[in-house]
Amino acid sequence: MLRTVFLSTTTLALAITAALAGPTNSMLSNGAAVTTVTRGYETGGFSHTRTPIGGTVLFDSIGSGGYNCCTGWTLSGPSSQIGEQIWAAIQITPSANAVVKHIAAGVGYVTGNNAAELAIYKDASGIPGTMVWSGDVSNLPVFGSTSTGTVVARVTGVRIKANKPFWVAIQTDTNSMNTWNAWNLSNTTNAPLAENTGTGWTNFGSNTAGAVTLYGRLR
Repeated sequence: MLRTVFLSTTTLALAITAALAGPTNSMLSNGAAVTTVTRGYETGGFSHTRTPIGGTVLFDSIGSGGYNCCTGWTLSGPSSQIGEQIWAAIQITPSANAVVKHIAAGVGYVTGNNAAELAIYKDASGIPGTMVWSGDVSNLPVFGSTSTGTVVARVTGVRIKANKPFWVAIQTDTNSMNTWNAWNLSNTTNAPLAENTGTGWTNFGSNTAGAVTLYGRLR
């Protein structure tokens, strides 16, 4: 069970009212940890912003059928309409040694700057530890508008080892301080989930994974 965020009535009303005025009618639930949309749009096939060329799939919680269009882990900057920082990360334990080359994520935009930061962290006793890579993405699809589209970033300098866990996170930075996004939920995969609301990471155990695919080269 995820922690409960005690938002004031005014703050929560502001967040929901602003969302209802938006194009996808996004709303908060589970103590602001989850963003849902009250209506979605018909979707087509996969639509990567930039399709990675070659490489091996190292991890995939999107799969051939896509992800949940309309429910996702809340991602929020400290000055967003939600009123607090909320970052999410999933833990991955690779089966082989590899070099990560690209990351593709299903993440949707709600309000604020249309941007997010993708990140990879070392594991530190079951929570994200040292950040070893990060990359900004922008022009996210409107949350609820697709169950297949992804944003893609090139990854450099990240080597992973078999059976040694690491974390993939979606968060905010100086380009997205006022952003409210949602990391679409996988239809196929569970993974350990961690959340950071500004005072460090907390592990909430196995939950539905955020939609992400890692590409790379085995070594």
